[in-house]
Formats: sequence, structure tokens, C-alpha cells
Amino acid sequence: MILGTPSQSARPIGLAFAAAVAVLAVLSGYRDASAHRRYPRYPIIVPIRCATPYPPSGGLPVPPGATPPATAVPLPSPTPGGGASAVTYRVCPQAVSEIPADLQARALAEPWTIYGYNMLANPNTRHHPLWNDYRKWLSVRNLSLPYSHCNPAVWKSGCP
Repeated sequence: MILGTPSQSARPIGLAFAAAVAVLAVLSGYRDASAHRRYPRYPIIVPIRCATPYPPSGGLPVPPGATPPATAVPLPSPTPGGGASAVTYRVCPQAVSEIPADLQARALAEPWTIYGYNMLANPNTRHHPLWNDYRKWLSVRNLSLPYSHCNPAVWKSGCP
């Protein structure tokens, strides 16, 4: 026998050792990860609800059996003046069919009720009429999606 080469008799001992380890693993309660999974083979897809930073236009829902508040407190109108009061607010032509007509009328009559009012295109820099104008176009957040509570109407600085 030559030193440094594996002997032919080592192979049966290695297989016997592997079999003994497998028997001990089964007796100890160890489970092979490929044989039994604790998670489903394919992921379960759960729809993600979007979060709106403000309550819907109809107000918060009243639970059954509870009495609704006697009078709703109207939103205060902003003080006149400032650069945003001189802006003419309009609805984007691409979004006219997407946004409901009552929401368009309310947004044009009370523009401060919609997100983006009195905000610049880039709020971190000063106002400039060409490069950083006020958000004055009513549109939906993403034009490729229909209007919903996940895709609300917002004021934008440009109409795409």
C-alpha cells in the first residue's frame, strides 16, 4: 500500500458513517429542509392597501349604532394674499375624463382642499416663474392608473 492514497477499504467505512449519521438525525427528530418546508413553495400574494395622508372627501365612516356628529366643521379658507392667490388653477386636459366632475368643481372652487395647493414644484428652492412655479394643474398622481383612493387628485406644476 502506498502512503497518501486512500485505501479501497475506506469507502465502505465512509458510507457506513454517513448511514449512521442519517439514522441518528432521524431518531433525534431532525427534518431535512428539502423534504418538509415550513413556508409555501410559491409566495402568497397579498394585495397592499395604499395609504392616503388625508381622509376621503365624504369624511370618516360612522360605525353602526353610533350617532353621527351634529354638524360638520367646515374647512377654514386660507387668508387671501401671497403668490398662490394670484395663480389661476386649471384641470389638465388629459385628466378631465379621469377625475369626477364634482371633485373638479370643488377643487376649482376651494383649491386648498387638494394636496399640492400653495406648493412649489420643488419646495426646497425659491419661486421662479419659469423654473420653479406653483402647482396649478389638477391631475391624478399617476396618469396611467384610473382615479381611486390610491391614485388621488393632486395639484401639479405642469400638465403632462
